[in-house]
Amino acid sequence: MSFRPPAFVQSYTAHYEGLSREAWMLAVVMLINRSGSMVLPFLGLYLSASLHFSVAQTATVLSLFGIGAAIGSLIGGVLSDRIGSFRVQFLSLALGGLGLIGFSFLKTFETLAPTALVLAIVTESLRPANTSSVARYAKPENLTKAYSLNRMAINLGFSIGPAVGGLLAAISYPLLFWFDGLTCLLASLVFFVYFRKRQARSEAPKSPALAGLVKVFRDHRHLLFLGVCGGFAVLFFQLFSSIPLYFREVAGLNEKSIGLLFALNGILVFIVEMPLVAWLSRTWGGRKSIAAGFLTLGLSFLCFYAGHTYGWMLAGILVLSVAEMLALPFTVSLAARFAPDALRGSYMGMFALSFALSHSIAPALGLGIVEQLGFAWLWPILTFLCLPPVFALLLGRERETPMESTPI
Repeated sequence: MSFRPPAFVQSYTAHYEGLSREAWMLAVVMLINRSGSMVLPFLGLYLSASLHFSVAQTATVLSLFGIGAAIGSLIGGVLSDRIGSFRVQFLSLALGGLGLIGFSFLKTFETLAPTALVLAIVTESLRPANTSSVARYAKPENLTKAYSLNRMAINLGFSIGPAVGGLLAAISYPLLFWFDGLTCLLASLVFFVYFRKRQARSEAPKSPALAGLVKVFRDHRHLLFLGVCGGFAVLFFQLFSSIPLYFREVAGLNEKSIGLLFALNGILVFIVEMPLVAWLSRTWGGRKSIAAGFLTLGLSFLCFYAGHTYGWMLAGILVLSVAEMLALPFTVSLAARFAPDALRGSYMGMFALSFALSHSIAPALGLGIVEQLGFAWLWPILTFLCLPPVFALLLGRERETPMESTPI
């Protein structure tokens, strides 16, 4: 008599059926890479607590990292169309790993600021190349499912990285850079071995870089959508700038506790996102889900405002995780559906650029408010900023995006 798993297990695993082996391996590579993702969540704390940078200096380094990420996103997208996403991903992982290890030896603002810019250019060129590969290896009917799998792997890795990072930070902050760098190098090795002879399902002809960028910039509907995505990212990326500082300076949490809260975010998204996205695709669709994500994100900021206890911090992270699951899977799959095959890298580069610019704007916005008005004003202001995009998404008269009527 053969063993059959319980019905709820079969129902859960059914969400992963139909995905190609390449989609799974891309997810494995991102899992390895993101399992070492402990530098960014702790970078602000490292600069302020260990190197004793001022709030302005910390915000500058984080903003430069965001600017570098923006440049890397654009370059990575264009290069993916010109030389192929395989080369871009491998070089980004390998060179980024070496760069992260080298970053641990720098201690001054004058050396860290420009290095953060260059390092971000290298590491963030991975994003558009990776999202472009997911689209080219996935079956068209499974595109959102493939992106959700990729995000699931990233979030599982992100649940591991900060938890381990909190333990390493308690011993020595430079260990964070070594661990992150070594996981990047391991991911580059796995990626090279598996994909060096693989052909994508739909490898598009190469497009002239300049002509491709011009066409992307002329797609006004796509740019408007990217503006909404970037707005969500600016607010959500407070998770990597103002929120950790709030946990440390106001709530009085140590690095281990902060790392566990970050890990909780990753674990929750890993478990819940795939079935939630499947249900949302059948019921609400992309635009309504993103609007609900904005509202839920505002609610998470109100949790941080409500009290300084660990319980309120935990509630804020849980609600923020729900907001992430409501919005982010649909932003990337909708952005991919705008792109013609020949310009997929450039389109996904622009999508990654919107998020990278948000990485730069987020600390400047959040920490700027903290420096001028304090944390007491930060959360109400961020909550208010969540409201205008909701009205734009729900009251807009533009026709529904392709995703709205496309099942997973």
